[in-house]
Amino acid sequence: MGDIAAKVTPNSALNRSANGRPPGPGRRHADIVCAPGLAPSRRRPVNSALGRMKHTASALIAALATAGAAVAADSPPVTRFSPPDPALRLVERSDSYDKGSFAKWSGTLTLTGKLVVEFDRGPPEEPEADTAGVAVFEPDAKSRARLPAALNYYAAPVSTVWLEKTPLDVLPSLIGRTRALQIIRSKVPRYELAVSVQVTSFSTSVECDHRSYSLEYAAITLVRPKVLAQVQAKNLGC
Repeated sequence: MGDIAAKVTPNSALNRSANGRPPGPGRRHADIVCAPGLAPSRRRPVNSALGRMKHTASALIAALATAGAAVAADSPPVTRFSPPDPALRLVERSDSYDKGSFAKWSGTLTLTGKLVVEFDRGPPEEPEADTAGVAVFEPDAKSRARLPAALNYYAAPVSTVWLEKTPLDVLPSLIGRTRALQIIRSKVPRYELAVSVQVTSFSTSVECDHRSYSLEYAAITLVRPKVLAQVQAKNLGC
């Protein structure tokens, strides 16, 4: 027995590897050396605190960019105007749905045209009569060319300019209070007077899906004393 034991040589196929198992046929042994740092199985997950912060920041930037593009697409276009008279200076404007679409010019300018007062008279059988009315200025062709007209967004010529006054505010200084009251209490819906207006400001805005123009003035005078009555109002209603 002792001789047999002395002649037995170790079977290299049974040499145990580092994991305690014999290598399979054709397998080679190699020592694996990791680079300094954490082992692959111990590396921190991608969604660490820093990774989450970067992801949140990227998502926020993308959301802001999308919102900005949506706001830009949902805004009205910038209104273009015809050149006004050099005496008018742009002092205020807005081109947004939030604040509205409007513009205002300031300056002293004398214009000529028609002062028009209109009333919503209704049928003759109605006992109630409109005695408040509205007052507008309709510039002649020469004066229209001196006022800025909107060219694209709700484009409209400056054919009717609203006054911030009622017929009772305007008429007495032109034709006397007695005649003014006769006009206001009559059944006629529209009257026209040739006038000259010293403008101090001119404005435009979009409301009720319609562009309108208005002005403020320092003085208004008659060009001719004749008062022309018309059977139909043109400027009442939205």
